[in-house]
Amino acid sequence: MDFGIDPQRIPSVQDRHIGRVVSIVEAVTDAEAGLGISELARRVDLAKTTAARMLTDLVELGMLDRVHEVYLPGPRLLAMSHRVEPPGAAARRTLVAPHLARLRDETGLATAFSTLRYGRVRVESVCHVSASAEALAEVPRWPLAQHTGSGKVLLAFTPEAEALPVDHRDRVPYPDYVVTDPVRLAAELDQIRRTGLNHSDSEYVPGLSAVAVPVLDHRHGLAGVLAVCGGHDEVVRKGVRSSVRRAAANAGAALGATLR
Repeated sequence: MDFGIDPQRIPSVQDRHIGRVVSIVEAVTDAEAGLGISELARRVDLAKTTAARMLTDLVELGMLDRVHEVYLPGPRLLAMSHRVEPPGAAARRTLVAPHLARLRDETGLATAFSTLRYGRVRVESVCHVSASAEALAEVPRWPLAQHTGSGKVLLAFTPEAEALPVDHRDRVPYPDYVVTDPVRLAAELDQIRRTGLNHSDSEYVPGLSAVAVPVLDHRHGLAGVLAVCGGHDEVVRKGVRSSVRRAAANAGAALGATLR
């Protein structure tokens, strides 16, 4: 791809180093399922030892993340990319927004629409209610998908997510109720596929419950996940499952999906 860089300019040593860093970051972000060090070194034409040193620095800076033996975009890079809209995100958000607002008004609960990026949850739209604002503020901006109710729905209905390395390490002090066991996680994803819904309770924040349903697009593929969030007693008492399913189906229809 031509970025307007003069190919005749002779780069300095510093320029070459920066160019290598950029090449590594580009290679990792181009690979949705991440890259191992051998494949990464091959793609950017670097010695494996050189790539390893640079990867270590990038992980320490938060630009990349290492999950087992695979490198993925890190929290700092993801925060930067959040400011840049992925293709179609603005149009998708516009089409989904009325259904989020309608569901919030119907249930009296906060609603959100999320997508999956590099194994993490990208919250694209939120309709807040004051009762749950404080609890929702405790959820990180880019949580790992397996640690949230919406994220599990995204993993369950994203075929390519099977190739994503799932990080089960206690990299931060997750509470006991956050699922980190791979066997238990696989069982939960199977259950979500069977029911087409996930009702999570205290998944990341104590006392915060959510009901999440997949939203399909015009190709009947996963466009994202629509969820309602609130206190445990309130979510159970209001019995919001049918409302969320209906809102997700209507949002999918707005995105071109055929209602079944």
